[in-house]
Amino acid sequence: MPALLIGFDPPGEVCKEIYRLKSRVKEACGQQQQVDEPPHCTFVVNNFSDIKAVDDILKSVCLGFSPLDISMKNITYFPPEKNKAWMVHAAIERNIRLQELQKEVIDKTSAFRQGCLLCDYLQRNIPDYQYSEEEKKDIQQYGYPYVGANWQAHISVAILDEKAFKKIGDELIGTAFQHKFKLKEITLFIYTDKWVPYKTYKLCK
Repeated sequence: MPALLIGFDPPGEVCKEIYRLKSRVKEACGQQQQVDEPPHCTFVVNNFSDIKAVDDILKSVCLGFSPLDISMKNITYFPPEKNKAWMVHAAIERNIRLQELQKEVIDKTSAFRQGCLLCDYLQRNIPDYQYSEEEKKDIQQYGYPYVGANWQAHISVAILDEKAFKKIGDELIGTAFQHKFKLKEITLFIYTDKWVPYKTYKLCK
């Protein structure tokens, strides 16, 4: 039952800047969650029962989509609400076709999800995490991180604890960050000791 992540790799110039920010986090604050993860945008992440079925689905989905124009314009964060964990990320501007691609990937792979990888991760790493009602509903129906029209595509820098956010949050958010690129393929990642690319699928409508 492999742990799989479906999403995309950003281009080299975006990765370079994200890695620079990750290095700055480690330099200033030490180890933080996701700071060692390679830059990527997540459509869905979970345990799946059949990697061959997921592979076939992604091939089929990508036949229906042309390459997408992606714009990124700032470093921001998701509010911690009750959980005192700041998800600092590079924001991707809202893109209807990208949302449609994410939803189709999730809808068509959902039958092969097994358990809740996110719940297991949070239990190990943020034991005090409290789910919102929307999160609970989405996790049960779709896995993570589907949130319908409210999905905010992003590339994570790190999840900061309260002390780290107070120390470096303003510096990160004040970083100039603006990139545009053509998304030509999506990627299936598999988890070993970190997420590694397993296979790519070209958007070829």
